[in-house]
Amino acid sequence: MRARHPVALAATLAVAAAASAGLAGTSLTKLISGPTPIDDHPAGVGTQAASFEVTVRVTDVVDGDTVGVQTRDGRDLGRVSLLGIDAPETAYGSEPADCYGDAATELLARLTPPDSTVTLAADPGQSDRDVYGRLLR
Repeated sequence: MRARHPVALAATLAVAAAASAGLAGTSLTKLISGPTPIDDHPAGVGTQAASFEVTVRVTDVVDGDTVGVQTRDGRDLGRVSLLGIDAPETAYGSEPADCYGDAATELLARLTPPDSTVTLAADPGQSDRDVYGRLLR
């Protein structure tokens, strides 16, 4: 059995509260962090994120804290792990979904449906990518 993340439910509830408060049209960046910049041309794991924001198109919602994105000109940026959100895991391989994992994914899909536009921002105190190669924004 996978370890549960105690922050996951709180993060999921915070995003749900923002959605129910009528903030669904607000950029994802403003829902999960203050406006901090990112680099449109990401570097490797362990490097510091650069200094500007980028607006992207959501291509898919992977789970409750990860989305696929591409630039407005169609360049694939891959998957983005959302900083400050630690959603319960969804089913993977033979592992079942964690409690509320599917609900977290559905909520993120309502907030950032495919083809929607979001502004991503880095945390200058964090690495640019995680150990799985996902952008951290």
